[in-house]
This record gives sequence, C-alpha cells and structure tokens, in this order.
Amino acid sequence: MYYDTINGWMPSIITGSTPNAIATHLSDVSEIYNQRYGHSLIGKINNYSITINETGIYFHGSLSKFLHGNNIEPFTLSDTKQAIEKLSNILHVPFKEAKINRIDLGCNLITQYSPAIYYKCLGNKPHFERLIPIKDTLYYNTQKRQLAFYDKAREAKRTKTNIPEPYANNNLLRYELRFKKNLCKQLNQNEITGATLYDEQFHLKLAKLWKAEYFSIQKTNGKLGEINFNNIKKPSDVKNAILASMLVETDINDIVTNLKARNVFPDPKYYSRTKNELNALLTASSTEPNELIIELDKKMNEAIKQF
Repeated sequence: MYYDTINGWMPSIITGSTPNAIATHLSDVSEIYNQRYGHSLIGKINNYSITINETGIYFHGSLSKFLHGNNIEPFTLSDTKQAIEKLSNILHVPFKEAKINRIDLGCNLITQYSPAIYYKCLGNKPHFERLIPIKDTLYYNTQKRQLAFYDKAREAKRTKTNIPEPYANNNLLRYELRFKKNLCKQLNQNEITGATLYDEQFHLKLAKLWKAEYFSIQKTNGKLGEINFNNIKKPSDVKNAILASMLVETDINDIVTNLKARNVFPDPKYYSRTKNELNALLTASSTEPNELIIELDKKMNEAIKQF
C-alpha cells in the first residue's frame, strides 16, 4: 500500500511569500478569477497542479507520480519524505507544514487473470454503494470515502505510461482506498500535515484501514446460476440457494432504490431490513471462497506485510 493522490493547501502565513514570487517556480502559469478567491495564479510542477492566491497555495496531484513518474512501483516512507522535500525546494515553501485534505492509497497486485474477472466475486459492502463496473473499474462509494478496483496495465497502456519490472507484461489489479472529504475526522487526527505522511505510526494506521476495507467486502463465488449445494440441509435451503445464485450479478442497492422509488413499504425500516436480508442470503451461500478470492486474499495479505 502506497500513497498516490495527496491534495491539500498551505496558508499564506506559512508560505511567507507572495503569489507572484511562488509562481516563478511553476510551468504553464496562467491567471484566473472567481468571486470567492479573486485573482489566482495556476501552474504545474511535473504532475502537480498548483493554485496560488492571497490566501495561500492549493495543490493536487499524485505524490508517487511526482517523484517516480508513475504510481506502479513501490513508494516508501523515505520516498514520501523525499517528495515532500523536493516540493519544498522547488517552491521554496515548507511543504512539511502543508495541511493535507485528501489521501489516496493504492497497491498494484500481479494477478493470474485479467482484473475484470475478479469483480464478480466482490459483492456488496456494508455502508457503501457498489456500482456496476464501468470501463474496467469497480467502485464502492460513500460521500466521504471510496474504494476503486481497476486494470492498471490497461490504464498504463492508454496513458502511454512505462510499466517497470517486475510489473511489466503481467495482469495488474490496482486497489485504491480514497479519503475524499473530512480527512482528519475520518482518521481521528487533530491535523494531518505533509510531515504526518512519513510518520511510521500514521502510515501503519492507514495500511490497516486499507486492508480492513477490502476484507469487509462480502465475497461471492462469482458464478451466475451456480448453486452452492454444500449449504443445503433442509428444503427451505434449496430456495435460498437458488435465490443466492441469482443475486451474484444483481445490484442489491439498485433493488432497494427501486423499492423506495415505488414507495413499496409503509415503514422506512423495511428497506434496510430487505437490504440486510439479501446481503445475508448472498453471503451465506458463499461460505467456501473460490480460487479467485483465495488468490486475492493472499495477495492482499502479502501486500500488507511490507508495512
């Protein structure tokens, strides 16, 4: 698990410089205006987009791409510190004091099969909306947090990104955990600065969350119409097994949304109860993980051991 997108800002009282002075260190500089911030200067440092105005500096981009030119190879804590120091040296401002408001964590897993093959085995997830896979990407969403699974090799080919060894010529499933809003509250931190990113305990905390979010996804056997006979002990189990086999490629969230749109139930609690019962039905039918889930679980555990 490594840092990818790192967004944040630095108030002008910390930068100790003017927008025009800072802008001299940027490329592709232009000026914009809006009513909230007035005049701002925007520019680039490698892949990082920088906006500067009288209130401070705002930045968004990939820390690993900034340092390595890609987000495929490992990105260590020493790399993180080096990237923060490099940003500081280029802009002549203390990036270790920058206030971080978004963190994306990712890892590229070399898999036996094409990434899309695994999506059918990744079922619903409590408190998240599972979206139907689009363009080789599977999302799990809340307002503040997002999980993304996608084909990294295909993306690299599309963006003409060189894939370094040992990842070249392999199937690459990328799993990302994205903290998109209310970062400090989500992570129970008073503040998160550039220096926090290379703190070992903070990084370990994120690694555990990254792993936990994956393992909280309900796993299925991924095979539409295949009945799990091992769980059948009585006549009613037959019906449940058949229903569960039909739910493999069904979006349970979509079912509940349609029920709500039609005002099917008089009591709002019935919708969450229906969702929980369908999820329980699907999970109960998949007590024996198939080879794809066994492989993914093993890859996840191997990845986390590095931290």
